[in-house]
Amino acid sequence: MEDDLAIIERVIDEHKTIRQRFHNLEQVANDAEAMVGFEEAKEAFMPGRLDQKKGLRELDDTLKAIEDGTYGKCKKCNEMIEEGRLEIMPYAEVCVTCKDA
Repeated sequence: MEDDLAIIERVIDEHKTIRQRFHNLEQVANDAEAMVGFEEAKEAFMPGRLDQKKGLRELDDTLKAIEDGTYGKCKKCNEMIEEGRLEIMPYAEVCVTCKDA
């Protein structure tokens, strides 16, 4: 398994990328709002903005779990989440068994 520093660095990098994308989407939405009106702009850009906010929350939760020592532990069964799952989805909160249950 990656060492904790590598995981933290990867999560922080993803966090920065998503935060920048979110900022860019907000700017585009604000520009579009000025051109076409609030309701049309909101409908056009809200799905992407919501996905970005969700991603930021997930990464914030991951950083908190790393800080408090609970990173990698399934929130349902308290067993360790599979290494491969965490490598693909470092913000996973449950193991594959609990996810599929």
